[in-house]
Amino acid sequence: MKNNYQLAGHLQTTGWNTSYDVNATNTFGMTPAEVALQAGDLNEFIQITSHPQFQSAKLGRVDLFLDICRQESENHYKALKQYFNENFKYDGTQRTFVKLS
Repeated sequence: MKNNYQLAGHLQTTGWNTSYDVNATNTFGMTPAEVALQAGDLNEFIQITSHPQFQSAKLGRVDLFLDICRQESENHYKALKQYFNENFKYDGTQRTFVKLS
């Protein structure tokens, strides 16, 4: 299933809609979490990753999109990175990030 959530400009998204599938990719192959990371939108990232159906394995390319965010805004990057480090960890056995309780 696809969703219509995507980047809409410099540090902007089209806006997260809770009716979107939190685990689906958009037409550019990005997951909602990746879109929010690249845009540096901490509030939308929290909404997406807090959704009951969110699968942390669908976080995708975290480092890539955080790095793109950093190039756009150091402040947005720092806020997202801090939240991410406090709420997720990499599980080497599953080779994916898991959300901490």
